[in-house]
Amino acid sequence: MINSAIADIIGSAYEGRELKGFNLPFLTRKSEFTDDTVLMVATADLLMKTREKGIPLINLTSDDFARHYKLWGNRYPNVHYSPQFKGWLESDSMEPIYSLGSGVTSRAFPIAWVADSLEEAMEVTARSAGSTHAAPEANVAACAISYTIYLLLQGDHLDEIKNIIESKFFIPMTYNWEELHKADSFSTNAEDVAGLGLAIGTTARSHEDGMRLVLYVGGDTDTIGAVAMAVLDARFPGGGFSEIEGACREMIGDNDGDRLIDVIDRFDAAYMQ
Repeated sequence: MINSAIADIIGSAYEGRELKGFNLPFLTRKSEFTDDTVLMVATADLLMKTREKGIPLINLTSDDFARHYKLWGNRYPNVHYSPQFKGWLESDSMEPIYSLGSGVTSRAFPIAWVADSLEEAMEVTARSAGSTHAAPEANVAACAISYTIYLLLQGDHLDEIKNIIESKFFIPMTYNWEELHKADSFSTNAEDVAGLGLAIGTTARSHEDGMRLVLYVGGDTDTIGAVAMAVLDARFPGGGFSEIEGACREMIGDNDGDRLIDVIDRFDAAYMQ
């Protein structure tokens, strides 16, 4: 999970900017972790606590996820939530908002690493997504990510998985990188971000290669990067960003007394080795 947090930090400095390229510096003065890191940690924390209590993941409800997202989200109120999501965090309501936002995608992947079956991964991911995002398209995007990662972990063939994502979830897995590089607009729609993250994650030859492609394409770079790295973790266990990991860990830890890093490290040790 540390690699998705690092991708979030790298992408944060370039999100929505005209500056795009393969050789951009990974860390700048504007680099910081965002809501993507906070909410993927919230998911991982809830999964681990549920397992520690001996409770099957399938017993988790949408309200369980909603309470945990509010808990962690309100610990970090200034990490670039959308206005709509921030309003939900600060409200007393447990009802989801009708949102197509991409935040639902980057927090989905921990479920695939912990679930005991594909069916459990899909059901729990749907509850996680539905706890905050009422739009069906957001649910589809989150489930496509869990589906991809779960099957990669089972050793399924990459081309077969990509075909299933296109036919079952109707999310494209082939893109013209040059056209995206030249585009002057971008989408934060969950399905669009999931598609790009999955396509880059299933195409790249390494974590660094994938992140450089994210920055070349541009757009919602922090979230696309977090999704792509989650896929690459399933493809290339042990890979990552050794040269900048220490600096990124300091960025996260300096802001919260290491609570985020503690969850990341425990989750990685328990499930992602």
